[in-house]
Amino acid sequence: MNKKRLTYIKSEQGYLLISTIFFLVFSGLFSHSLIRISGNQIMQLRQFKTAYEAKAVMNMGEVLLEDYMEEENISPKKGKIKTSVGDINIKKKSEINYQLTITLENGEIFSKEIKVKSKKIDKPPEETEEKEDENVEVNKEKEVNRE
Repeated sequence: MNKKRLTYIKSEQGYLLISTIFFLVFSGLFSHSLIRISGNQIMQLRQFKTAYEAKAVMNMGEVLLEDYMEEENISPKKGKIKTSVGDINIKKKSEINYQLTITLENGEIFSKEIKVKSKKIDKPPEETEEKEDENVEVNKEKEVNRE
């Protein structure tokens, strides 16, 4: 009877060893997978951040180009804007098409083609408002004279 009990204890101890090894291997693989997934998500977030910064700077460059063309009433053939994120190179493709290329500090390059229509202002808006006020006063005087 003593022999059966001893054999039963020996086989039970072996079973615990095997199940512990399987548990450790599974835990290791699970932890490794979580670390890889987290690393990939962090890398993706960094790429999103870079893309959003580049897009924001491109939009800023587009607005600056439009403002420059409106104020100076000329369309530049080439230009360069320096920002804290990188440098924007402006190149004229046609009469209204421009290509904006930004080179970020980390070496990445983004490009965007835009259409910019020059807005030539014939008369300042202040003058037209004054003339409208004068017309209203003249019309009022005519109405008073008619009465």
